Amino acid sequence: MIPLSRGPVPASADAVIIGGGINGLTTAYELAKRGLKNVVVIEKNYIGSGSTGRCGGGIRQQWTTEENIRLAQESVAVYENMTTELGYQVFFRQGGYLMITESESDLPALRKAVTLQNQCDVPTEFLQPEECLKIVPDLDVSRLKGATLPHTDGTA
Repeated sequence: MIPLSRGPVPASADAVIIGGGINGLTTAYELAKRGLKNVVVIEKNYIGSGSTGRCGGGIRQQWTTEENIRLAQESVAVYENMTTELGYQVFFRQGGYLMITESESDLPALRKAVTLQNQCDVPTEFLQPEECLKIVPDLDVSRLKGATLPHTDGTA
């Protein structure tokens, strides 16, 4: 890959990726790992300046379709090995990712999602509001109706 540059875009490349957020940079990284030497990432501002730069760093597998869950599982696997692969600490911490709701009408969908996630080997549990205090002791649970938590989710 060509180092970061603010100069003109090269006249030719093996691959050109539009957007320097997490998806664009991951694509460039994977192409370089597969041997492409001339990969160009075009970003209108600066790398990670879009929504990626405002992301809270959550790496989660709590989705409602099998396809998204499987894709997220692959992401977790990448993060679990990234420090070793890159040779520096990326600070991936798997402490879970608590999803909460204040709406009673959300509960059936949350329970259905938990079932699907467990069927896809993402160990997720449904929590009652008071159980959330074990994870976030200062959380105001007075309006909560329920929550979900897969312990292999995390942040980076």
